[in-house]
Amino acid sequence: MCGLSAAATKCKLFADQEEREIQRLTATIINHQLKRLELKLQFAEIGTILLRDSEQAERVRQELHAQPSGVKGARDSDGRLYVEREDSAHHCQPIRGDLPMQASCPCHAAIM
Repeated sequence: MCGLSAAATKCKLFADQEEREIQRLTATIINHQLKRLELKLQFAEIGTILLRDSEQAERVRQELHAQPSGVKGARDSDGRLYVEREDSAHHCQPIRGDLPMQASCPCHAAIM
């Protein structure tokens, strides 16, 4: 009977060990599922933020497109591009700064 009792005790210990392993694996699975759900929620939140930013950028683009720019461009006889703001005094700005303003400005060229 002693051998049978030892075998029963050994089986009980083995069953307890297996039960603990099953509980550990179950906890691991639950933790992975929670992490997966958390990442899914973060992904959805990022998608919402990107959509909101995209809509805001589109609104700004439409507003800018609807507004007059207040900037006029002109080219001189050599094909250089000048930009003049309409809202200030005299402001011819050469796009390239390779010439002094007096010599490069079409407005000043008539004076020279």
